[in-house]
Amino acid sequence: MDSHNLGRGRESVESALSKIPAKTLVVSIESDILFPPDEQRFIAQHMPNAYRETISSLYGHDGFLIEFDKISALVRSLLEQRLPRRNGHEMKAPGPGVTAFGTLAIPGTERI
Repeated sequence: MDSHNLGRGRESVESALSKIPAKTLVVSIESDILFPPDEQRFIAQHMPNAYRETISSLYGHDGFLIEFDKISALVRSLLEQRLPRRNGHEMKAPGPGVTAFGTLAIPGTERI
């Protein structure tokens, strides 16, 4: 992990990130010192379709494994297209249980 350089063999890290077209959710954990929020912010700032959210956790980097409820709520919001667009307008979901990617299929996201 420490030796990986996304910019290696490319113009720059920023240039490489700018070419990723996927809708991306970057989740920062306030207390993460292994992958600090500033690094997450850098990634999100340079990806054209990235959304960045920060969660609090007492577990630092391991929060990504433990804070399931917080992270799954953010993922669900992205899949249902409820995260705000960069221009401040809210994205609208196409209907209950349906996303731009099709019907929800992530465990725990089913609607009863």
